[in-house]
Amino acid sequence: MFGCPDPAVLLVYDLDMTADTLPKINVKQAASIAAAHIKDLYGEQDAQNIPLEKVRFEPENNRWDVTIGFNRKASLPVSSFIRNNEQLRELLNQDIERVYKVVEVDGTTGAVLGMRMR
Repeated sequence: MFGCPDPAVLLVYDLDMTADTLPKINVKQAASIAAAHIKDLYGEQDAQNIPLEKVRFEPENNRWDVTIGFNRKASLPVSSFIRNNEQLRELLNQDIERVYKVVEVDGTTGAVLGMRMR
């Protein structure tokens, strides 16, 4: 599902955590939930190339912070010279911008609690 090499995933656990404080949602589930949320919110066409960037568990909030990067159509206007020159546009990749979002996933229920810019 993710085009992510293992070193790109950072998982941080507090060494003092007990079985009672460990999340019920595991890292794979949290990552899957976050990616599905991005796809649902932005749509398959607008959010492409969606690798997992980073995962961190926050034990004090019982929350997974999952950073997802994806490409989407640029929101800034492109000059008419670049827009009219397809080869130049592809070379400069002016139609696409890289976006990073942190999706907050509840460690017990798997509910998406929020999303913020990274």
